[in-house]
Amino acid sequence: MDSKKYKVIQTVASGGTAVMFKAVQTSLDRVVAVKRLHQHLTNDENFTNRFILEAKAAASLDHENIVHVIDFGREGDNYQLVMEYVEGESLSEILERWRPIKYDLALAIVRQICLGLDHAHAKGIVHRDIKPGNIMLTPFGRAKITDFGLAKLTQANTSQTAANSILGTPLYMSPEQAFGESVDNRSDLFSLGTLLYELVTGKQPFSSENYMGVIQNIINKNIPGVQEINNEIPDEVAAIVDTALAKSREDRFQTATEFREAIESFLGHERLNQATANLKILLEKSGTTQILPSAPFNRPRRKKSSGKGAAALAVFTLVAAASVAVVFKPELLDYVRTPEQTQPAGRVQESTIGGSEAFPFDVADLIGEEQASDSADVAAPTETGRAHTPLQMSGNMTGAFTPPPGSNSSPNVEPTVQKKSAAPPKTPERLGYLDIDARPGAEIYIDGIYQGDTPPGMKLTLKAGKHRIECRHPRYENYKEVLKIVNGELSRRSITLRKLRGTVSLTTQEGAEVYVDGKLVGITPMRKPIELDSGPHMITLKKSGYFTWSSEVTVESKKSLPLKITLSPRY
Repeated sequence: MDSKKYKVIQTVASGGTAVMFKAVQTSLDRVVAVKRLHQHLTNDENFTNRFILEAKAAASLDHENIVHVIDFGREGDNYQLVMEYVEGESLSEILERWRPIKYDLALAIVRQICLGLDHAHAKGIVHRDIKPGNIMLTPFGRAKITDFGLAKLTQANTSQTAANSILGTPLYMSPEQAFGESVDNRSDLFSLGTLLYELVTGKQPFSSENYMGVIQNIINKNIPGVQEINNEIPDEVAAIVDTALAKSREDRFQTATEFREAIESFLGHERLNQATANLKILLEKSGTTQILPSAPFNRPRRKKSSGKGAAALAVFTLVAAASVAVVFKPELLDYVRTPEQTQPAGRVQESTIGGSEAFPFDVADLIGEEQASDSADVAAPTETGRAHTPLQMSGNMTGAFTPPPGSNSSPNVEPTVQKKSAAPPKTPERLGYLDIDARPGAEIYIDGIYQGDTPPGMKLTLKAGKHRIECRHPRYENYKEVLKIVNGELSRRSITLRKLRGTVSLTTQEGAEVYVDGKLVGITPMRKPIELDSGPHMITLKKSGYFTWSSEVTVESKKSLPLKITLSPRY
């Protein structure tokens, strides 16, 4: 591998098998991560041969939840692997500040890991080293698995190498790994279950004072249930963890898809999207270890009742619940009066993507979802917020019409009876469609509600009418648009975001070469400030007869960073 292709900027981390560098790929002027094996490991031919095979296997993976392999080769006496550089932090770093993590956020992370593992397992690749240090979380809230393929490398033939590699991460091994048996994709799922246990409880389930104690715990210990440590965890989440951590691989989730679907079934689409959007909070740094509050748990749906008795009970419960709401929130009384009494002229009830709301509180929260749906048949709110009620019949309905006393009506006149008014036919909802994509990637919000990330593009069903579209990216300008959705028609939006930019104003000796991220941008004095994308950049100054100056700086959006550098002469 040509050393000129990758210019090392700084050392990121060093471990027992390799050193990780932040570097610039000079041909494309992009930041990459270079993982270089320690030289003593390259002396083992079996080790290097397996590394080459596994590096090629890892390069075959192409998934948004897996760190991409860019290049592989030999640099001097060392083998190195070049990967995409991921901005963000590992889960091990995040756990130093947030412990435990809210269970819905933890599930949103684990679901993304399942997506990456499912892609790898489909290609016959088992990670074997799923742990917090091998999961990165980006500023977008996207989880990415690192070190794919390198875990298999640790199964070298030399006993010393194998012992060192096992000692590195025994806490997340599956029982079959601890036994030294062959492993398959279910071993990764056990490791992922261990990670989930730690996220939601803040405790590592198999920790011990020494290596052999950890192995014994993995094989034999009945660990405390997650609810024994954190009583806010729902039964469904506890069941997911228990299944993933089954000692026998036959009793676990059999595929990453099963694991993922269990999470999706519990959270549901809306809560999952919200939790994913909130993952960015985990990257906030306040300098102290914090505890995230657990999310409220929604009660499971009850079996739907039927019949007139159930409907009557629903009406009674609705009235009672509304009465309680008025006692504790008197302002809600305005919403049970007629519009003529309470609403000012011109007031319009706002609607959401999902539909209009006649009350500022959810009836299902007061009486339960199923009873609320039953009661809708009895008194359904109209567009004005008033419920339809049956009209009262007039006259004596037991037989022939009887005129009132003193009336001159003839007995031959047909009786006039005011019949029960039929409910007006339901107007079909007017819907249109939106196909939207944003590059290089963005969070999509419609009317302020998070819909998901692109790429890939997404197809949405929206009410006909105007909607606010917003695309957000931490390093690009937000895109905003008001779009009119036409009933029955498809609208398309392909959006390219513009990078946020700032400038660097440089003052130094005349004749110094100025490099930004390894690329020559000019020689001082510079005629104008250097315009750069917002974010971190490596600035380097070189001048013959002077020591080279280099430092990483952060350029803020729409701001100018003044740098006054005095180069030191060589003597």
